[in-house]
Amino acid sequence: MSEQNTSLSELFMLTRAQHRLTLTDVAKHVTSISSISRYESNQQTLSNATFSKLMNQVGLARQDVNNLMYANQHLAFLEAHNQISELLVQGQFTAAETVASNYNQRANATGNQLANINTIELRAKIRRRRNGNYQLSRENQKTVVRYFERTHAQWTDHDYELYAHVATCIPLSTSFTIYQSISSLFRANKIAPGYITSLIFCTRNLLLKAIEEDDRTIIAYLREDFIRIKLTPTTSDVDVYFMAITRNLCIKLADFAMEPSATSKQAAARSIMLARKLLGAAVVSKPDLVFQLLVNRSIN
Repeated sequence: MSEQNTSLSELFMLTRAQHRLTLTDVAKHVTSISSISRYESNQQTLSNATFSKLMNQVGLARQDVNNLMYANQHLAFLEAHNQISELLVQGQFTAAETVASNYNQRANATGNQLANINTIELRAKIRRRRNGNYQLSRENQKTVVRYFERTHAQWTDHDYELYAHVATCIPLSTSFTIYQSISSLFRANKIAPGYITSLIFCTRNLLLKAIEEDDRTIIAYLREDFIRIKLTPTTSDVDVYFMAITRNLCIKLADFAMEPSATSKQAAARSIMLARKLLGAAVVSKPDLVFQLLVNRSIN
């Protein structure tokens, strides 16, 4: 058996023990107790689908599994993610698609249990940038929904990023249902402070989707989350500065989108134009302009 499988089975067993879950607890509705026992003792492998379900049953983070696979067999998910980001900045969409396809082929060939969900993330990252109206296929939508149903809202950095990429690529009601699972923890102060900046990206993308579809109930809900986030711009930390600017901007966008005199199309067009304008290079290159625009309600 490969080093990869041995390491993963050990991590799986340690996580199950840490959460005090029995084999019966974990096997429920997924597979047999004997199959899990043989997997943990390195006598059996598991299919990608079965492993993904069990991974979430025991609370094993996708980030941990990705990092372990990357270290053991150089399955370059993080490498592909970063390479695609660079290509998108250059507008090289075809090259980015090639990177995603190569990752998918390599990952499947080496038995990466997360190949499917990772590839969905990489392709959504590319295609929503290329086409603002891009939607996941029905099958991929089901895969994403099933994945988040099994995380029980215990998201890692990878899960926040996955959601941020697919939030606008699935039906609004479905996207909002997924978001509420993490929002409920945030409102109960059960999200670690280090994840707040990731939450802002997720909330922002869902807000743009809600504005475009003129769902003012969801817009109001998301505005409450932005209000609850306590983040002040500081020149000593660029990331915090950018996230605080984003948070403030989204509150302004929500306020405008809910104005009674604004039609759905006007609110969507005006707000999305403003978001793209302010969340681009201006945040880094012209911070003073961003502040000025944020406090000016007569922005056109």
